[in-house]
Amino acid sequence: MALCCAYLVGYFGLGGQYSARGFGFFSANLLTWFDPMDWAGFLAQFGRDVAQGREWSRLMPALGQASAGQYEGFAYLGVGMLVLLLLALVSLPLQRDRGDCQGTLPGRVGWVLAACVALALLAVSNQPTLGKHALGTLPLSSSLEAVVGLFRAGGRFVWPLTYLLMAWAIARVGRLPGGTAWLSLAIILQLYDISDKLSEFNDRFKHGPPGVAVAPTAPIWGTL
Repeated sequence: MALCCAYLVGYFGLGGQYSARGFGFFSANLLTWFDPMDWAGFLAQFGRDVAQGREWSRLMPALGQASAGQYEGFAYLGVGMLVLLLLALVSLPLQRDRGDCQGTLPGRVGWVLAACVALALLAVSNQPTLGKHALGTLPLSSSLEAVVGLFRAGGRFVWPLTYLLMAWAIARVGRLPGGTAWLSLAIILQLYDISDKLSEFNDRFKHGPPGVAVAPTAPIWGTL
């Protein structure tokens, strides 16, 4: 279906180059799950209105990125979700000691996990970074560079693994003793942590971004 849609909009009939530069620049940082980014710094870097932007976290500090393009791989989990992940991981050895395998990752989703991990590696790219530090570069042949150039903004491929981890943590903690209480606490922490950004979104959706054109007020628009 996707190929059919691409053909109908002329994707295969147009000339030009399909591959572009940017793979590795628009990547996901290895700390992306823990880094709410310096959003004011990001906006200023791209010449946007800093005053209108609010930060993603009230509890976690910004850790810094190695390139300005790593906003494409932004996948901050939030403090509430980080707590759930920690609880889910800590409960693994305890559950094995009891001989209880309930809540572990089912074998039938092994291929889904493998695909998500592969996509996450693609998001990290051949130039892995840890915070502001570049860890090196894996050389690519010209033909392979052309292939990965199709996925110029590759950082976004970290999202499937992010959502899979979130779903696993929620399901696992929900099965623990007092799971409902832990989930409720996580929701409270999450809402508090990202409350500034939620407030920004609320303002933007109600009033529009700064400088937006006023909607037409002629009576004909109401009739239409």
